[in-house]
Amino acid sequence: MQLDPKKIKEDESRSNPMVVAFATPECPMPEKRACFGIVVGPGTMIDPCQHFKDHCTDAVADIECTYTEDTAAAQLP
Repeated sequence: MQLDPKKIKEDESRSNPMVVAFATPECPMPEKRACFGIVVGPGTMIDPCQHFKDHCTDAVADIECTYTEDTAAAQLP
């Protein structure tokens, strides 16, 4: 699903002094996680979402979430 860049907001619950995490409120995953993070110090992003895909260019903001019901079924043991 295509994501609206204007709806992606800072996720304070997953941020810390070294990493600012961002997420969309439209996340379809049952266990929400940060879509991506910006490292602002000597830290790293813990477990960024593998379904967040950034196809942005200087001219076009194009981001998507590749998580679907089929993805969920494929991840079951």
